[in-house]
This record gives sequence, C-alpha cells and structure tokens, in this order.
Amino acid sequence: MFKMNFTKPTKNIALLGSVSDGKSTCVRQLTGIKTQRHSSEQQRNITIKPGYANMKIWYNTDTNELKTSDSKTELDDCELIDHISFIDCPGHNDLILTALGSIRLLDAVIVVVSAGETLDRKPQLKQHLAAIKIAQEQYERDIPIIVCLNKLDLVSKDVALERYDDLLELLETYNIEPRAIIPTSFNKNLGIDYLLQEMVNHFLNIDNNTNNDDRFLIIRSFDINRKGTDIMNINGGVLGGSLLDGHLQIGNEIEIRPGIIGKGTVTPIITKILSLKTDQTELTEITKGGLIGIGTDIDPYYCVNDKLAGNVIGLVGTLPNVYSSIQIDFTKITEFDFDWTPSTNDEVYLQIETNSIPAIHTNNFNFRLRKPACIDNNTLIIVCVKHNGIKIAGYGKLIDGNKII
Repeated sequence: MFKMNFTKPTKNIALLGSVSDGKSTCVRQLTGIKTQRHSSEQQRNITIKPGYANMKIWYNTDTNELKTSDSKTELDDCELIDHISFIDCPGHNDLILTALGSIRLLDAVIVVVSAGETLDRKPQLKQHLAAIKIAQEQYERDIPIIVCLNKLDLVSKDVALERYDDLLELLETYNIEPRAIIPTSFNKNLGIDYLLQEMVNHFLNIDNNTNNDDRFLIIRSFDINRKGTDIMNINGGVLGGSLLDGHLQIGNEIEIRPGIIGKGTVTPIITKILSLKTDQTELTEITKGGLIGIGTDIDPYYCVNDKLAGNVIGLVGTLPNVYSSIQIDFTKITEFDFDWTPSTNDEVYLQIETNSIPAIHTNNFNFRLRKPACIDNNTLIIVCVKHNGIKIAGYGKLIDGNKII
C-alpha cells in the first residue's frame, strides 16, 4: 500500500436496485451519511432524487485493517488509498428516469438486492441491470459490478439459498458477471467489511481515463442564498455534477447548453468558474471523477430547484449542437420483460446523459423533443416508455436532427 493525496473523489460508484432493498442504508453504514436529505424522502424513507455521499478508504499497516471516513475526516494512523463519491440511485418504479440520469457518470456499480422478496417483484432491478448492460456495450467499458444479497436476517437459510440461486440465474440471463456476490444485512451492519474489501479489490485501480473534451454534466443546481439576503450580498448559482473528462479550473470561462430555454429559443449561458468544492473542501482545479459543486455568477433564479439539471458545461465554443428534434439509430431491447412496437405520436422519454426529456415519436425513430437538448454524435440515448411504470424500450445514437444552435 502507498499513500496518495486524494484531495477530491476520483471515481463515482453507483448504488442500484429496487426501492427499499437497502441502498441508502449501505451508504450510511459505510460513510455515516444519510443520502435521503429532502423532507419528502425522509417521510417516505425512499430516495427520490439521486443521493450523494463522499467516502475515504484508509489502510492501517499495523493491523492490516481497512477503515472508512467521510471526506472531511483524517485518520492519522492510516494510509489514504482511495476517495470516492457514491451516487444512491432511486429504486422506485416511477423514478427509473432519475436513476438512468446517473448511468453516464458511473465508474463502478454496487447492486443491492433484498432477499426478503422474490425477484419477480423487482421490476426496477431489471431496468437498472438493463441500463448497466447498455452502458457497458455502448461506451465499450468494463464497468466492475459487486452484488450484495441483503436483508438475509429476515429469511431462513433455505430461503436465502433459493434467493441466491434465483439471483445467479437472473444475472446469467442478462450476461452480467459481477466481481463478487456478498451476503449482507446492512441494518445490522453485517457484511460491510466484506463489501469494503471487495471494493478495494475491484474498484481501486479502475481506468476511467478517456480523451474527450472538457465536459461537465449538471445533475443539480442551487440558489444558496438565504431568504431576505441583501441584493449586494447575493451569491451566484451553484452547479452540481461531475466532470466526464478533461480539466477545469477557477477562472475558466465556461458555456452552459442549452442554457435558458424560451418559447422556440435557447440562449446558452456564459459565465466564469468562481469556486470549486467537493463537500466542504475548496479546490482550485478538477479532473475526471467525483461529485463537484461549481460556483458561478449566474443569476440564482436560473439555478433554483434544479432548473439547470441536465445541462452540459464546457469551455466556450467546445460544446455540441442543441437540437429540437432528432433521429437515432435505434436498437430495440426485448430481454427485460418489455417489447415496444413504435407508432406515430407515441409519447416516450429520452434519457440523454443526465437529461430526461419527454418526446413524441413521429416516424422512423425521429423524435420531437419537448425541450431542447445538447447532444453529440457519441451520446448514448436511452428510449423509455410508460408501461406499468417506466420501461427501457431501446437505445441509439444521433444520426441527424433539427439544430437550433
């Protein structure tokens, strides 16, 4: 082991699986952070928006022991070996699009499956597995996956073995090969040590480097000003998300697309990076990986309540075109319990990076977008339809479209 200076998280780990199977509890046991931060989430005890938490992994050379902490804590008797961001994806059937918005950002995956119910009661799990499979194939990436068979304290040994066999069959059916399957009971803090060890074994040295332009995907946007703040003391909006590739630093002039959407018009936003932060750690520059907040001088009106979520950030003049309608080279998915036969005027949802966009299928996989989107030729576009919840119907990439800018 060797000590590294991880001033910010270097990779994003997604937590996937059905609602209430234990994803948020897993993150809380590892980090001490509750990702369900919104009042509606706390009342319902489910994740509605993607939840986030940063974690440092430490190694004690004297005891040969792994330890974890939040990103602000230093363990003097240990060597820091990794710094990661967790993305806790919603598992509720009606929130699949929210979960799919995080797929582009992930470097590795932890799938949490409760043994308390049979797999036929987990349609959300199958949609998450479909998204992983699509991402691996279309981005030509080997995304390491660890599966946790959770809540084993609720079932007998015989039922646990039956659930395990069913899980193996499901994974084999969809040609998903996890690095490990770990028995857990996160509520009782059982199996966390094994999970941590497997994360070090399989996630530590992920190669997530590419050679693309500087590209930052916005997941959240905020007005951080308290009500009643004097106009002379108002701070600009903050943009939360992750850098897909490249390098950004304080002082860079950046462009946000599509930006401000009007009736039939779009106006990209030009601003400067005034600050960079992960948790409470101030940064001067960022590279790929981790969840970052970018401070700007944008009027906070345009950032409140995630108004800029789904937008793309790049250096001025480097971003792709913005489209109002698109045609894609569609590939249908049928193996995940759904078969869509497209018709004219079908209402669909297009997941374009972190942007979920309602659209109308006109013909030949042409789609009229309900709101403009910034898209390049290599962007994976996942097509979803409503059928007993949201189902993935297929995917494709841009062929052509109506360019606004």
